[in-house]
Amino acid sequence: MYNIGSDSEDEDDENDSDPEQSALESALAADDDGVEEEWVDDEEDVFDEGHEYLEYLAQQASKTRPDDRDDDEESEYDDLEEEIYFESPLDDLDPYVVFRDVFTGLQHHNPASYAELTKATTPEQQAFIMNLISTAETNQAAAAKAAAEAASA
Repeated sequence: MYNIGSDSEDEDDENDSDPEQSALESALAADDDGVEEEWVDDEEDVFDEGHEYLEYLAQQASKTRPDDRDDDEESEYDDLEEEIYFESPLDDLDPYVVFRDVFTGLQHHNPASYAELTKATTPEQQAFIMNLISTAETNQAAAAKAAAEAASA
């Protein structure tokens, strides 16, 4: 119906102008918002809108991190790298034990919610939940044994 910019049109078709097509073509030609566009020619035309921004970021990065850094600056970067390996209070929590505690707490303190939560579970899902609870008990026993050995040492 609308073959705007199609190279496969015959010369006769180009001479027969449709008023809607010419209005659309003129609207597209008049659509200039003052932004310069750069097109990259790969397999197809793709607008490269981030090229200038990437150049700006590269300039900013070169300003903030010069190649001739002092040893003090290098040690600051090393300190930041070592912070990745810090310990968190969450490291002491076992997610299996937390799940088991929440699940059994829900069962004891809010049986209606527990029943609503578990009524649609399949036997495979029930077996999986029981396996999680079993893993929690195993992990808790191992943690208690390790804590006892650490206390006696």
